[in-house]
Amino acid sequence: MRIAPVAEIKAQLSAFIKASEESPVVVTKNGKPVAVLIGTSDEDEIERLLLAHSKKLRAVLEAAEMRIQATGGVPHDDFWRQVDAEYGDAAGDLLDHPGEDDLHYRYLVTRSKKGRKQAYLKGRNMSVGQLIYTMRANDLSDEAAAADFDLPVAQVREAQAYYQVNRELVEADAEEEKRVLLSQGVQIEPSPAS
Repeated sequence: MRIAPVAEIKAQLSAFIKASEESPVVVTKNGKPVAVLIGTSDEDEIERLLLAHSKKLRAVLEAAEMRIQATGGVPHDDFWRQVDAEYGDAAGDLLDHPGEDDLHYRYLVTRSKKGRKQAYLKGRNMSVGQLIYTMRANDLSDEAAAADFDLPVAQVREAQAYYQVNRELVEADAEEEKRVLLSQGVQIEPSPAS
C-alpha cells in the first residue's frame, strides 16, 4: 500500500493509477487520509466496490438488520414455503432447460463476462441474488419490491422463479463476492452499535 499527498497524486496521476493495480493508494490531504485509489479489472469488481461503499445500501441493510433483530425476520424455510405457496410451479419451464445458454427469459439476461454466473435483471445492473436477498432482508412482497426498484411485478416473479431453480448458483456467487470483498479489506458486516 502506498500513501501520497494530493499534490503528488495530481502531479503523477498516471503512475499512481498504475500503482493502484498492484495495491491500494491512500491519498492524504494535510497528512490525513481522504481517499483511496483501488485498481479494478472489470465492471463486476467496480459494482462490488460501489455497492460496498454505498451509503444508501448501508442504510437499507442497517434498517433490515434492525428489523430482523426486532422481529426475528422470516426464517429461510418459511420464506420458501411462502414462495412455493404463491407461485407453485412457476419455475417449471426453466427446469426443462438447465443450460444457461438455452434459457430464454423475458426479464432476465445472462452475462458472459467473468464474475457472477447468475442472471441479471434486464435493463439493470442488479443480479437476481441482489434482488432476492434485498426482498428477504426487508420482508418485501413482489409488489413492494417492484415499486421500490421501479420494476414490473412480472420481472420480480421471474427472478424468484429463476432463483428457485438456480439457488445454489446464486448462493455460490454471493459467497464469492463476499470472499472478494473481504480479501480487499472491505467491511461487509455492520459495525457493532456503541
